[in-house]
Amino acid sequence: MGHTTNLELELKRLDEGHLESGRTIIEATCERLRRMAHRMMRRFPGIGRWSDTDDVLQNALIRLWPAPQKLIHVV
Repeated sequence: MGHTTNLELELKRLDEGHLESGRTIIEATCERLRRMAHRMMRRFPGIGRWSDTDDVLQNALIRLWPAPQKLIHVV
């Protein structure tokens, strides 16, 4: 099963009330963002002086963290 298919399944399970799927979605998203940040850092080696992959990932996660809570309160 592909990555997108797995996430779609977990999203459906979360919608059905399986809260553990939320953790699975977050972990998968974290790993995907880590890989993306790593690729970005390789393309722009000059910024490596100021930050590393984990810094970029943490910054993205801090910005994304409120999104699921906002969606839950809207529904």
